[in-house]
Amino acid sequence: MEFKVITNSFPEWEPFCAQYSGLVFHSEVWQQVLQTGLQYPSMYCTLWEGPNLVLGLPVFLMDYTIFKILYAAIPYGTIIGDHQALPYFFPALYNFLRSQKLHVLHLGGAYPGVSPLEIPGHTPKYQPGHLLALQDTSAEDIQKKYKPYTRRGIRRAERGGVKIEKISSRCEVEDFYFLYLCAMQRNQTMAKYPKKFIYSIYDFIIAKGQGDIFFAKLDNKKIAGVMILYSKDIAHYYFGGSIKEYLKYQPNEALFHKAIVRAIELRKSAFDFMGSDKNDDDLIRFKQKWGTVRYQTAHYAIVQNAFRYALWNSGLRLLSSSWGAALTRLLQDRRTGHDRE
Repeated sequence: MEFKVITNSFPEWEPFCAQYSGLVFHSEVWQQVLQTGLQYPSMYCTLWEGPNLVLGLPVFLMDYTIFKILYAAIPYGTIIGDHQALPYFFPALYNFLRSQKLHVLHLGGAYPGVSPLEIPGHTPKYQPGHLLALQDTSAEDIQKKYKPYTRRGIRRAERGGVKIEKISSRCEVEDFYFLYLCAMQRNQTMAKYPKKFIYSIYDFIIAKGQGDIFFAKLDNKKIAGVMILYSKDIAHYYFGGSIKEYLKYQPNEALFHKAIVRAIELRKSAFDFMGSDKNDDDLIRFKQKWGTVRYQTAHYAIVQNAFRYALWNSGLRLLSSSWGAALTRLLQDRRTGHDRE
C-alpha cells in the first residue's frame, strides 16, 4: 500500500468517486468550487494498491502561518473507498500531518446512506441532519408527507401571490447573496460564505445543470431564495436566505415545496435538508415539518497542536459573538471586489 498526496486532478478520481460515493461534494468539480471560491489550495490524500486507488480524502488547506488547518471537503468531507484499508491509511495520514506541521484536520464521519466512520482514539461530535425520502412518491402526492400546517403555509403563500422562479442569469447571484446576508443578520450569525464562493458554485455547478437557485417573489421583488445542489441520487438544500418583513407570506414553504417537487422530477431518491446546529430548535422543527427522518453525522477534529487549536477556537467564538458576527457580515457585504468579472 502506498500513501500519496496529490495536488492536482487525476483521471482515477471521478470513477472512484462515482463507485463509492456519488455525492457532488466529493467530486473533482467541487474541489474546483472550493479552490476558486474560498481561495484555499486543495489536494487529495490517497492510498493505492499498485495502480488501484483504494481510499481517498479530498481536503483543502487553510494556512494562516500561525494556524495551519486541513479541512475535508465541506460538507460531508470524509474518507471514501474500501474502509478495510483504513489501518494502512491512518498512520500515513498522521505522518503527513506531522511532516507538514498541520495543527488540526477536520473531517466528517459519514453522509446519508453509508455506515459511520470510526476513527480509533478520537471522539466524534454529532450533528443532526434531516432526510426526506422521495422514492415511490409523486409530485402530486408528496404533500401527504408534510405536516398539516406546512400544507396550509404553502396554500397561504399561493393565495398571497408568492411566485417561485429559477435563477435566470449570473447577475442574480447578487440578489441571492443579499438574501443570505439578511438571514445571517436576522439570526445574528457570522456570514461565513464570501460572495466569491457563491459565484464559484454558480459557475461550476449551477450553470452546468448540477444545481438550482430558486427565488420567491412578491410583486416582482425577490423576498427569499434557496440553493439546491444535486448528487447522483440526492438533492441537497445547501443554504438560503430571506427578508424578515416578508416571512408572513410563507415564502420558504413555497420555495421548499418547489425544490422538493423538482427533485422528484429529477428522479432523486431523497431530499437532504442537511445538518443543523443541535441547539437550533427552530431550524430543526422547520426541517421536521416536511416529514423528514432525522439522522446523525459524526465530525472529528484530529488535533496535532492542542495549544494552537484552542487559540483558533477562541478566535472563532469571538467572531461568532453578536458584534463579531455583525462585523463579519459588514465586511462580506462590502467585498464587492471583482466578483462579477
